[in-house]
Amino acid sequence: PTGAVVRVADDRGRALGHALYSRASKIQLRRLAGDDRPIDDEFFRARILAADELRRRLLPGEHSYRVVHGDGDGLPGLVVDRYGDYLVVQFLVPGMDQRRVLVLDVLATHFRCRGIVNRSDSSVRALEGLPAEKEVVFGEVPDPVVWREGQVVFAVSLLHGQKTGAFLDQRENHLLAGRYARGEALDCF
Repeated sequence: PTGAVVRVADDRGRALGHALYSRASKIQLRRLAGDDRPIDDEFFRARILAADELRRRLLPGEHSYRVVHGDGDGLPGLVVDRYGDYLVVQFLVPGMDQRRVLVLDVLATHFRCRGIVNRSDSSVRALEGLPAEKEVVFGEVPDPVVWREGQVVFAVSLLHGQKTGAFLDQRENHLLAGRYARGEALDCF
C-alpha cells in the first residue's frame, strides 16, 4: 500500500535496500537505506537525531537551522526547521505523513520545544494524493516568532509566512548584511 516501506531488489532478487512506496507519485520509490537493516520506529528516530547532531556540529551554538532536509538526511519527504524553541515540519510524501505521530513525538522529546507547526501545505502534496495542511500540532506558537542570526533579528509568522517560515539557507548572507546594515530591512532572499 501507499506509504509502506518496501524491500527493493534487482532482477535477480538481490537486496538493494528499502524505500517508501507511493502508488500516486511519479517517483514511486524514495530510498531510505541501501542495505537490509530493519526499517522501524528506531530507524526513523535515529535518522532524525543524526541529522540534528550534524547541524549542531556544523553550526555550534546556533538555535535556528534546518534540522532535517529530506533525502539529504535519508528521510525523503520530511523537512524540519528549527527557530529556537519552535519547530516547523513538512510531511511531503505518504510514507512520512503516515509516520507523523512518531516524528512529532521524537521532535517534541528531543528538542523539548514549546511548539510545532505543521506546514504541509506545499503543492507537492497534491501530486502525492495528500491534502494541504497548516496547523499548530504541538504546544503553542506565537505570531510572529523572533530569532537572531548574528546581529540580525528576524520576526516571521510560522503559520502564515513563506513555506516553513524563512530562508534559513541564507544564514551567511544574513550575517554579512548584519555587519553593514542598520535599522529595519526587508528580507528579499
